[in-house]
Amino acid sequence: MSDIVNEVLATRYFREGESSWEDVCRRVADYVGNTDDEREIYYDMMVNKEFVPNSPTL
Repeated sequence: MSDIVNEVLATRYFREGESSWEDVCRRVADYVGNTDDEREIYYDMMVNKEFVPNSPTL
């Protein structure tokens, strides 16, 4: 990702211990998914930018 994208992620979306988009995706997928399979589906969709939840969810 570009420097500006990483800067926005860092200032708005990263939580303590997070340093990448993949970290954000894992956190959100783990919260939203009810099963291991659902968590992996959400994670894959978000990492591939097929689905990105709204800002309050992130």
